[in-house]
Amino acid sequence: WLAYPNFMADNVINLDFSEGNNIPSEECRINRGDIVVKRISPTYINYIDDIPQGVYAGNNIIIITIKNDNIYPKYLAMILNERIENLSNSTSIGSVLKSINRVELEQLEIPIPNLKNQILIGDIWYQTIELKKMKSKLAQLEAEKNNYNDDYNLVESVKKLCYDLQIHAQSVNQRAHRSDLPIVSQCCVKFQN
Repeated sequence: WLAYPNFMADNVINLDFSEGNNIPSEECRINRGDIVVKRISPTYINYIDDIPQGVYAGNNIIIITIKNDNIYPKYLAMILNERIENLSNSTSIGSVLKSINRVELEQLEIPIPNLKNQILIGDIWYQTIELKKMKSKLAQLEAEKNNYNDDYNLVESVKKLCYDLQIHAQSVNQRAHRSDLPIVSQCCVKFQN
């Protein structure tokens, strides 16, 4: 089961889901090409491009499955994404926890251009979001790389220090075996009792 906290901004979906004890209804199954609306504020729209089999939506989620070949799902997801915050704010006046319901969503007027334009607009929207996610992942990997480099530099510094200590220890050892050096006890200040 995926619950509303699993759905986040920019089409990010956390697939860590819980196993429910109930036998889920097929109406609650999330499929590729569906649009998922997180009803509770902050409200998000997620276009489902890829999802494992047998994933179901929990409470406070609306699943939109396009059954009309004249509507491109990514286009509808983009329009809903643009309007969802305003819809949530206008329908939840005075509410502590802002949310939207299915009726309000169904009453939303959506411009429907020809299918070619829907595909163009929807794909640009989706690719923009995917690019944003990739840039975020790249920044995360860069940070990890920098942490790795810091760790690597620390390891290299410790290796160099160990090497320097080994060289110093060898030098001290060599001096200790030379007969022309004074014995340590002759160089030390003697303490009186």
